Amino acid sequence: MKRKNIFIVELNYHYFCLETIISLVLNKPSERYSYYVVTTDKIYNKFNINFKNKLNSAKNIDINIIKSSDNDTKNIVFKFIQFYKISKTFVTYINKNARRGDILIMNTIDQFRLIVRFIIFKKIKKLGLNVVAGMHNIHEYFPNIIKDDEISDIKEYYYKKYEKFFIFGRNKIQKLIIDLFVWLNSKVIINKFIDNVAGLLFFGKDLSLPKKNNNLVIPSKLANETLIKRRLEYFSNDDKKQEIIFTVVGEVSSKRKDYNFIIKSFERLKPNNFRLILLGKITDENIRNIINSSSVKDRITYFEEFVDDELFEEWLVKTNYMIIPIKNIPPYGKYKLSGSVNDAFAFSIPIIINREYFKDKIYLDNVELFDDKLDGILEKVVNSNYKNVLSASIKYALKNFSREQYAQEFVKFMNGLQKF
Repeated sequence: MKRKNIFIVELNYHYFCLETIISLVLNKPSERYSYYVVTTDKIYNKFNINFKNKLNSAKNIDINIIKSSDNDTKNIVFKFIQFYKISKTFVTYINKNARRGDILIMNTIDQFRLIVRFIIFKKIKKLGLNVVAGMHNIHEYFPNIIKDDEISDIKEYYYKKYEKFFIFGRNKIQKLIIDLFVWLNSKVIINKFIDNVAGLLFFGKDLSLPKKNNNLVIPSKLANETLIKRRLEYFSNDDKKQEIIFTVVGEVSSKRKDYNFIIKSFERLKPNNFRLILLGKITDENIRNIINSSSVKDRITYFEEFVDDELFEEWLVKTNYMIIPIKNIPPYGKYKLSGSVNDAFAFSIPIIINREYFKDKIYLDNVELFDDKLDGILEKVVNSNYKNVLSASIKYALKNFSREQYAQEFVKFMNGLQKF
């Protein structure tokens, strides 16, 4: 029997999701399939050296790298043109190498959807491939699942997202334009190719999902056994407990996280045997000013440049708690996953997060929930028995983010796909 081909594709920016899918294949490859990874050089270069070595030495995976521009400008027009060129190269590759009935996993279809629909999906449909579409923003693909009392919160998320386009502030006309754009995006562009896929891939546990057949739900990151072992060794040394480390992951800006709220909370914390790590490049002058004028500025560490994987993991090993001060709930927590939450769970780091994010969900010792104040939670955790908390976090990570478990589910999902 001739093997089917599975093409695992990431042309946008979710390199960690691509790494997760590849890890599942490396863990449990099926003899029924030949595997092909297709991505850009920029995404490939974000993998750490150990993962690159595993990927390059794998006999069952063929790697195909598409050259992208060296220009890292944020200009939206340039990005559109660049993605168009990458998409054309990708379509040429698929046209040459794919056969009817093969499986194509598109990890990300969120960016430049007009190109995805009319350049990529149009060609794929003619080839007769079984397409699996990766879901990162469930509310956009399935707006009917949004509850009436959540609509204003969802709209607010988009107003903030596109705030830079408000020339004269938030007037009614510009709000209507954004509402129309979001509606057209979901009803006209998205639904047309969602209706024509063989399966859906949801990156994120515990989200509200539509009732559809052929769904696979996986974390965007899997349990990192090596890092968990390093954390266990680090915290077994009593000398390492004098300073409690709280970490906030991601770009340091006021777009999605309330850093002022966090810093003011730590100013009131006694005792002050803590260190607050802002683990991402600082891009917001206002936050820099808040830090420099803070009474606890000597206990705050931030970074002027991009934090590479080695430094990122070094701080995660030492982190007692990850604070996740998300502003936009929903869609976060219900229809859209926060990458920081998945990082924390997969790396066995207990989290401190807004109660609204985990509304109607029950978690044990690895989650602390706050309402409008953080003070009580901070006082509680600095006086807690961290060995017990760490043990609960490790058990949760290994049970719920197991590589072996999801590798088996992935193979079962692939075997059950039906072509459209």
